[in-house]
Amino acid sequence: MPTQSSSGGPASLKKLDAGLYIHFPFCEVRCGYCDFFTLADREAQIPEYLLALEAEIKLYAAHQSVRSLQFSTLYFGGGTPTILSPAQFEGLLHTVKSSFRFAENVEVTVEANPATLDEKKLCDYLRAGINRLSLGVQSFHDDELRFLERDHDARQAEEAFLAARTAGFDNLSMDLIFSLPGQSLSRWRQTLQRAVDLAPDHISTYNLTFEKGTPLTEALIQGKVRQLPEEAQRSLQLATFDFLPERGFPLYEISNYAKPGFESRHNQKYWDGSSYLGLGPSAHSYLSPRRFWNARSLNGYLDSLAKGELPEASGESISQKTLAFEKVYLGLRRSRGVDLVEFERATGRSLFDFYDRAMTKFFDRAFDVSDETQDLTTGKTSLAGELLIIEDSCLRLTRDGFVLCDAICAEFD
Repeated sequence: MPTQSSSGGPASLKKLDAGLYIHFPFCEVRCGYCDFFTLADREAQIPEYLLALEAEIKLYAAHQSVRSLQFSTLYFGGGTPTILSPAQFEGLLHTVKSSFRFAENVEVTVEANPATLDEKKLCDYLRAGINRLSLGVQSFHDDELRFLERDHDARQAEEAFLAARTAGFDNLSMDLIFSLPGQSLSRWRQTLQRAVDLAPDHISTYNLTFEKGTPLTEALIQGKVRQLPEEAQRSLQLATFDFLPERGFPLYEISNYAKPGFESRHNQKYWDGSSYLGLGPSAHSYLSPRRFWNARSLNGYLDSLAKGELPEASGESISQKTLAFEKVYLGLRRSRGVDLVEFERATGRSLFDFYDRAMTKFFDRAFDVSDETQDLTTGKTSLAGELLIIEDSCLRLTRDGFVLCDAICAEFD
């Protein structure tokens, strides 16, 4: 449950502007690489689940710290939210918008599986109030889609995209996955080119990861598949850094490219420290200074709400050290980088003071002259390194640094 101050007022919030996430855990088929909380062949429980979601919404709507928020984005993730009928979405949107305060021009995103879509359904989704679609294409090669255990082929993905345009969606995103076992640079470039030819507004590219407990990782352990060598993975990512910006899709986050003005407003809230509320099993929330999350269990989620209780599993207060690291980690993933002035405002210390050892290591010099440090934070000085650069009041990764992002960020932990 969100905390309140001792005076009974709302807890301290990072921003009144917030994002709302709703998790839909049901899938017709579960992909072997996926480690999100999803369930296959459980569609019979959808009506019960929607009633539980409504109960969770009403419980949060009664809480002062949530009433203080104004949501400017709403994101339906999964799972496969597009299993829901347009009427079910319309009812859920009505409940949400009548319970919480929303800004004008709300970005409403739904993750979509091409196999679940047709033009009529998409028209109905648009009329229900959904205005942004994130299409899980993953690849335009049928053999790669079979390896990923997707239930659509390349033709269906293209048809679903074109149907969404015909229906009237003018904000379309496409997810793609690279670094599949044995994947060549030429095949990845073919997928990128086919995506660009369809002219989406946003493209997300994700490096295939082998997450603990997934069937894909079990196949790796058993020697049934072989992970693409790191150098090959690096080549694919570097090629993507060049390919998409050259074709009108600038990089704005390590995995995300968009035409100007079509950056995901919702996802940026996770990266810039905004407040967000997550509903549904396994969903996470952040109401500064506290982060909390729901149980990763459908039955546990349903049981809690049947008792009139929020399904929170655990939570934590964000320490200054954690806040500082997340500012660096999330900032470096973005093309803009870590805003040095904002970092000091949020943490009470300069980044050079907080991370003097890491900064000295990366730049092979100490940042111990106050006047020079001030010049750097006000943008009067530029200092380039091989992996990091300080420019325009920001610390950011170079092109080569982006492919080593996690290793670089670990130096600040």
